[in-house]
Amino acid sequence: MARGSKSQDGLSPKEALIVEALRRASRPLSAYDLIELLHDEGISSPPTVYRALKRLTEMGVTHRVESLNAFVCCSHGGHNGTAAFAICSDCGTVSEFHHDAVAALLGAWAEEQDFSIQKTTIELRGRCHDCGSSTANDKNWEHPMHRSAPADAVRFNAKGLVPVIAQQHDTGEVLMMAWMNAASLAETLATGQVCYWSRSRQALWRKGETSGHRQRLIECRIDCDGDALLLLVEQQGPACHTGAQSCFFRSLSAAPDERPRVASEVARS
Repeated sequence: MARGSKSQDGLSPKEALIVEALRRASRPLSAYDLIELLHDEGISSPPTVYRALKRLTEMGVTHRVESLNAFVCCSHGGHNGTAAFAICSDCGTVSEFHHDAVAALLGAWAEEQDFSIQKTTIELRGRCHDCGSSTANDKNWEHPMHRSAPADAVRFNAKGLVPVIAQQHDTGEVLMMAWMNAASLAETLATGQVCYWSRSRQALWRKGETSGHRQRLIECRIDCDGDALLLLVEQQGPACHTGAQSCFFRSLSAAPDERPRVASEVARS
C-alpha cells in the first residue's frame, strides 16, 4: 500500500498498525507503549501517534481509558458513545462491557436534570477473576505484567536531588526541567499536583502556586538507571516563567572553533 493511502476500512497504514497492536495487546497501551512497539514500522513521533489515536477514538475504533491515559480497541460496536471498563488493579487488564440498562438509566437522569451528555465513561476498579484466584492462594503473588516501581527505587544524587523532565501528556511537548528531593516527590505522588525543589530558595516549589500555571500529574516514570524522572503532566497555562509554553524555546548554534551560543546571542552578534 502506498504511503499515506487509505485502506478499505478508511484507516491509514499507520492507523491500521496501531489498531492491530492494540488488538494483540493483553492490556491497554499508552502512546509511548505504541511507539516502543511500532518504532521499526516508522512510528516514532508522539504527536503522530496522538493524532492517530484521536481520530481512531472519534471513529469509535478505540477508547481512551481515562484513569490510565492508555487506549484499547472498542469491543462493542454501536454503544452510542457510552464506554464502560472494568480495570484490574493487579494485572492491569481492562474489559469493556456494555449494558443497555446502564445507558438508559444515565440517559433518564440526564433528561430529568436537563443535562446534555457529551461523553460518558464508566471505569470500575477491582480485581479480575484470575488475579483473585491467584492472590487467594498466595498473598505475595504479583502479576508479571505489573511494571510499577516503588518510590525508593529513585537514586538521588549526593545533594539528595534527582533531575526531572516535565512533558505534556497528550502532545509529547517537553515543557521544562527541574529538580525534586524525596519530600517534593512524595508530595507530588500523594496529591497529583507537581511539586519541585527550588535549589535557589532551598524550599519546596509547588508549580503554579503563585502564577496559577499548575501541573497535574498524569504519570511519573523512572528511567532504567533510576536517576532521572519523567513526569507526564496536564499543563495549565504556560510552563515557562517567560510566558512561553515550554522552557525549551531557543535553539543552540555553534560556529567553527567557537563555543555553542543560543540563537538569540547569535542574532545580536
